[in-house]
Amino acid sequence: MADYSIIQNESKQIISRYGDGSFVVNGKDYNSAIFICSSGIFSFPTNDLESILSDKFDFILENSNVDEFGVIMLFGMGTHIKPISEKYLNKFKATGISLEFMNTGAACRTFNVLQAEDRAVSALLIPVT
Repeated sequence: MADYSIIQNESKQIISRYGDGSFVVNGKDYNSAIFICSSGIFSFPTNDLESILSDKFDFILENSNVDEFGVIMLFGMGTHIKPISEKYLNKFKATGISLEFMNTGAACRTFNVLQAEDRAVSALLIPVT
């Protein structure tokens, strides 16, 4: 499990560990796919990205931290980047969400950096084992 230190800020979501099928965010363990946004951390009963988007797409859109400048949405897709359906891509882009697809480790590190810079960011993260 990758573990690294970052200065904690109670008003921010900070990912301190990922791997072995889980995440540690602000000291709490999550053992499934998670969605992190300014309103909280939400876990899903599946690690299948298409299933999550199919079941929770509207919820994810509503909670994606979009402000007048838009938002960056990071997709941590496990160990390999996979395409997502055009219908989801188009809906995300129509709402001012900039999408970034990467492996989960890179997404966790990028999320923390963007949080530290006070940038509008959300992340949908699939765990790696």
